[in-house]
Parts: sequence; structure tokens; C-alpha cells
Amino acid sequence: MLRHSLRGQRSFHPPDRPGNLVEVHARILHTGRTSVLVTVETMDARRRVYTPATHCIVDFVTVDVSWSPQVVPEWHPSSNADHTLQGPAEQWLELRRRIQAAMRVDDDSDASAAPRTED
Repeated sequence: MLRHSLRGQRSFHPPDRPGNLVEVHARILHTGRTSVLVTVETMDARRRVYTPATHCIVDFVTVDVSWSPQVVPEWHPSSNADHTLQGPAEQWLELRRRIQAAMRVDDDSDASAAPRTED
């Protein structure tokens, strides 16, 4: 079972409209201990010409029936395209880790009355 969260940048070129026939391409960018980072693109399938319509990065976390994270097999890039995509994905993940660490430092005070949320 997979749980996902949409993270990072989403871009819409001309947007997909209800009723459009679209083709979806997804590629693994990176695997963590319990997560899989995937890039997803859609294109207009009727025109049979590759015209990007939507692009996003989705972070899937594998979970069992009780929603506990599960370990995923490590993925290794096998093509030049995989290697090309993996570099920026790792840079993006490192930036995300630094942002989360900075946010944790700010979270150490109980000055706010706002309810806390868990990751």
C-alpha cells in the first residue's frame, strides 16, 4: 500500500481539462528507506505529439495495513536519463532536509498556542 504527498514544484503548461485523454509517464527519481520519489508528466494523447501538460514530483511512503511505514527496496539508476534525473532529485532532498532541520530548531519553543502537527 502506498500513501502519497505532493511535494515540490507542480507546473501546468496548458492544463489538462476534464474529458481530455491524457498519457501519463512516471519515473522513479530516488528511494529512501520507506519512500519513493517519483516524477510524473502528462501529455495530450489524442494529438500524438509530446506536448507537456502537467509535471509534478510525488513522494510515496510505503505503509502496511495499520499505516506503519515499511522498508522499500533500494533503487539504482540504470540509464543515462535516470542518472540525469537523480542528481537534481538528491539536491532537492538535501535542501528539504535542511529546511526541516531549521524548522525543528524553531519548533523547540512552546511560545505558540497553535496546535502541533506530526510529520
